[in-house]
Amino acid sequence: MSTEESSETSRRRRHHHHHHAVHLRPAAPWKIQAHVICDGFSEVLIYLMIVFSPWAFGTTEDWSINIMNYLGYGLGGLLAVKLALRWTSSGGFSRWNDDVENSESSEDYVTRLHFLTRALAVLTMLILGYCAISAYNARSVYDWNAHAFNELRHLEWLPASFDQPSTWKAFYMYLALAIDFWAIHDWLQGKTGPDEVATRIKAGEPVHHARRLPDRFRRLLWVLCINGGLLAVEGMIQRFSGTGELLFMRRPSVTHFEAQSQFGPYAYRSNACQYLCLLWPVCLGFWWSLHRLSKSSDYDRRRLARYRHVAIVCVGLMVLAPLLSSSRVGGVTDLVLMIVTTSIIWTAMKDRKAKMMLVSGGAVVLIVGLMLGWGYLAPRLSEDDLTSSMMGRKAIYEAGEKMFDDYPMYGTGPGTLMTLYQFYRPDAGEWVAQMHNDWLETLVTFGWAGTTLVCLSFLIVITRWLVPGGVGGGRRLPYLIWCAMAGCFFQAVWDFPFQVYSVIFAFILLCSVVSVMTRRRIIPDRNE
Repeated sequence: MSTEESSETSRRRRHHHHHHAVHLRPAAPWKIQAHVICDGFSEVLIYLMIVFSPWAFGTTEDWSINIMNYLGYGLGGLLAVKLALRWTSSGGFSRWNDDVENSESSEDYVTRLHFLTRALAVLTMLILGYCAISAYNARSVYDWNAHAFNELRHLEWLPASFDQPSTWKAFYMYLALAIDFWAIHDWLQGKTGPDEVATRIKAGEPVHHARRLPDRFRRLLWVLCINGGLLAVEGMIQRFSGTGELLFMRRPSVTHFEAQSQFGPYAYRSNACQYLCLLWPVCLGFWWSLHRLSKSSDYDRRRLARYRHVAIVCVGLMVLAPLLSSSRVGGVTDLVLMIVTTSIIWTAMKDRKAKMMLVSGGAVVLIVGLMLGWGYLAPRLSEDDLTSSMMGRKAIYEAGEKMFDDYPMYGTGPGTLMTLYQFYRPDAGEWVAQMHNDWLETLVTFGWAGTTLVCLSFLIVITRWLVPGGVGGGRRLPYLIWCAMAGCFFQAVWDFPFQVYSVIFAFILLCSVVSVMTRRRIIPDRNE
């Protein structure tokens, strides 16, 4: 290809990438400043939600759920303002995706990213629409005073809830969580001033300087790490004290009154384990990113990693806590994650001494955890306790399978399990609010149609990492985030992590993180 043809091709590609901005003026200084302010408020709200959700007794009560919903709607308002500012200007807002949009060689990648983003947005709307239709087209309303269903007129060929108020409550929660996802997704794609300096590539400068962990990622992970470490410490102190009061101030109002069933601010010990096991593999990946920065020849990058030892201490505390919680599934998940995550970090390490320190540290945490926690866990591993627990769960699962067989396509409606379960439970069985199997409960309440939409959304989230362009954070951090998610899915076979707001919010937050990361960044063309 001649020089003239190459120049013409470059001109056409640049025109293709920026044709949407031809009629827009560059962003005015006040718009850029307003965008920065909105980003600042978004950051504050995100951190507030991270800290509040587990400490507010796991966000399992109406008052705390409402607060989290309102905070999510606030994030949505800030996101709407930022989108309006960007859509009415041609540029000036520093974003990580600019590298893809401005690269001549990235036309195919831009097409793929736009397809994935739009597909995920459409699926988000479909899931919310599915819940709204199920609530609006409800077939009944449950009367708690009369313990009876009041039937409503509805269309049989559309999703229809068996309890309209419960499904509307679920819809408002899912709406807030969907806004959380997209707001965090958008916020993470913004560049700070130091990010701009660190990723600016000049002639002759090595490309690897663009692999620095972004400031917003780093601050977010620090909040997760420190908050998780404090939560683990509080849970262990409460366990050793023997108190039956959550956070030493109140007893649960419905169930789990005894101290052995609780852990930290969570009335149900397994929920605490689910939250911590969702956090610590991610924080381990964060520590590894800081460890790599500490080996850099660049002083500014080494300075960012100077507190990395605090991160690994927090990880150790979060690994230790589930072993003391007396949760059987939580303990097994903790041990499996220790083996898998240690293997991932082991393969990345080159120094034999560092490898030995990694294994030794893990072994010490495991031994200490078993020594301190075995007295709480051993009684729950007795044959009588296991048999009793399995018989109870078996009865619940059989009832759930009957519910799914009766309403396989659209389910009974999001949030309706507790009201409808009473008609399927065995004669001597208890009336439960959760199925203790989130896979089965999702099928029961959402049916095949809704469950398929949810699974497709998650598939797109994890597929995003395979497409070049976006934020590069290395390979180990995404691997360890996936491990944390897999651990949550594993626990969902025997428990209900996705029915607890604080756990599902942490899961959605990690989905947002993964949705903006990539295995390979696109570097802007140097001749532009």
